[in-house]
Amino acid sequence: MIKFARIVVVLLVGVWLWPIQGSTQQQQSARQRLKERFQQRNIQFDAAGQQFSTNEGWQQQLDEPVAQSAAPPAAVGGRDDREAREADALTVTGVMSRAEPAPVRYAIYQSEYRAEIEEEIAKVHGTVTLEVFAKTGGAAIPLVNTSVGLSDVTINRRPSVVTRRGNRYVLLVDKAGKYTVDLEFFVKLSREREHGPGQFAFEMLPSPIALVDVELPQPEMDLFVEPSIKLEKETVANKTLATAVLPYTEQVTIRWSPAARRIEIPSVKLEPRLHAEAETLISVEEGIAHGATRLRYSILQAEVSDFSVLLSGDVTVLNVQGNDVRDWKVLPKDRGQAVEVYLAHGIKGLYDLRLEYEQAIGEGSVTVQLPEIIALGVEREAGVVGIQARTNVEVALSRLKDAVEIDVKELPASLWQEASHPILLAYKYLKHPLEAEISITRHKEVSVLVAAIDSASYVTLLTDEGKMLTGATFQMRNNVKQFMRLDLPEGATFLSCFVSGNPVKPAQDERGQILVPLEKSEALG
Repeated sequence: MIKFARIVVVLLVGVWLWPIQGSTQQQQSARQRLKERFQQRNIQFDAAGQQFSTNEGWQQQLDEPVAQSAAPPAAVGGRDDREAREADALTVTGVMSRAEPAPVRYAIYQSEYRAEIEEEIAKVHGTVTLEVFAKTGGAAIPLVNTSVGLSDVTINRRPSVVTRRGNRYVLLVDKAGKYTVDLEFFVKLSREREHGPGQFAFEMLPSPIALVDVELPQPEMDLFVEPSIKLEKETVANKTLATAVLPYTEQVTIRWSPAARRIEIPSVKLEPRLHAEAETLISVEEGIAHGATRLRYSILQAEVSDFSVLLSGDVTVLNVQGNDVRDWKVLPKDRGQAVEVYLAHGIKGLYDLRLEYEQAIGEGSVTVQLPEIIALGVEREAGVVGIQARTNVEVALSRLKDAVEIDVKELPASLWQEASHPILLAYKYLKHPLEAEISITRHKEVSVLVAAIDSASYVTLLTDEGKMLTGATFQMRNNVKQFMRLDLPEGATFLSCFVSGNPVKPAQDERGQILVPLEKSEALG
């Protein structure tokens, strides 16, 4: 039974936790166990977030004085209904941050709703546990939107007083105490077609602990409750039953559709397919050729956890680098050697592996066959090779088989970034095996000037005492010379010396020459 009255009541809302009452009896299932776990909660909080284990703790906290709101109570009723509800609401952690906190008039502990879906409508029954703290003036508690068909509202199983405020039905409670509110209303469904998928939404009283039970008259239906933290579903007696645990929310949407037929796809074990691209930089040095190869693998269909790379036998492997490389080792294979690389786990997609190695090429002018790097177990491999000289040698391609010489400008930017000297030669290949020989011509070295004085200036001062002071300034370039040697006039005394503006301490050799320590010029000349 509902009594309607036109009453304007100021409401300020608070929220605390309260133990959940018993739910409807169902057979023991995952859905039922989910509901029972929430029924075991027995925690209470005050508005400041302090926990109490007894009702005396509540009373002790509520008896303390509470600061009044700066705005008069009548101002609340004049605001938009949703704005007023949000502004007055209290969370489980305490009073909303405001310039001056408002008094707490009531708190909602728990809400549980049960929706029975029919062809055109859904019948919703809600049970809400709350407590009113206001000893004077009572409380006005918004229930549901006026767009639903409200059929019954009772408080502690007795008739209630309900009025309308804006677009909501409001329950009026004039005394402090703990109450259980039961309400029942009807919501119009929205269906795509007759007996087809549908949905509906309704507003609910927000609470820290909220459950929603849904009953569909058809079995094996896909059902969704939004928002929900956890959803348990089962089919009982040709009906689909679901229980959802909700977060703190003011509205819930329920959607359903026939469950899609599940087709089991037989598992097929696929073998990995590998493609590889190689970028190699050969650096010619004194007596050795240093190589660095980056293999970029493309791994398709299945994961791999190891790689194998074949090199010629006259190559010494220095290092192997790559993400998640667990270990690597070099094993003899055929007429060469294989580098076995083991990863920490299987990978799929793109993977970069870098190998560093060196090859002895001998002294003087020689012809050298460059090492061939072959990625084993791949369906296709292509690569490019760039050659640089780190010393004063002349390098030329003397023989190239199953490969094509290219302009060095065609090399990828990553090779140029790795090179420390200009890249002189380049070639590319699309398959193995291939042969590449270079001729190295070492020319006679020419001596260069190790130091040069570009200018010298002397200033001599004759004193009244008959002494002669001479200052000398030298502008010079120095490549490798350690000292500048000076011969002083007979009877002269060396007084001080500065190099690049800094004082230095000279030395004297066995022939009496002054040795001035020098710095190397920044630009060699």
